[in-house]
Amino acid sequence: MVEARHGAPMAEAILFGTDVPCGDEDDLLDTYPAAQLQALFDALSRRVGETPHALLQQLASRLIGRIRLVNPDVFARHADLFGQITASGDDVVLRSYEIDETEVEEIELLLGERGQAQRLVRGLLNDLARYERRRVPVRRHPAAAALAHVRALMR
Repeated sequence: MVEARHGAPMAEAILFGTDVPCGDEDDLLDTYPAAQLQALFDALSRRVGETPHALLQQLASRLIGRIRLVNPDVFARHADLFGQITASGDDVVLRSYEIDETEVEEIELLLGERGQAQRLVRGLLNDLARYERRRVPVRRHPAAAALAHVRALMR
């Protein structure tokens, strides 16, 4: 999502500018501990000026949009659940690409059963609620405190 919207340099700056260890490029989001994902969302939030809640909402909407695009049957089966994530009229535009049959099967395996779809939606809603309640502190440059002290001395 970051690379598509803000470019590869922004994605790399966030990944390499945080203390979050970078795993293999094939690592999935669910293999990252919540604290590491939070650090990445906070870093992105500071860079682009959007709240972590808004960024997570965009990610969740893109995820649901991808499910709808790749496997419309699974989406239709659980539309009442997925509708809790995407706002009305929230049509996320995804890049056009060739859909591989293995992607269709993978979504069926991961989200085909009602309980699996419920867990996904519950997790996303819980994360959205958690981000809605917290504010991201504005991180000051390490030299800012020293600079303020020097200014005070010069007065």
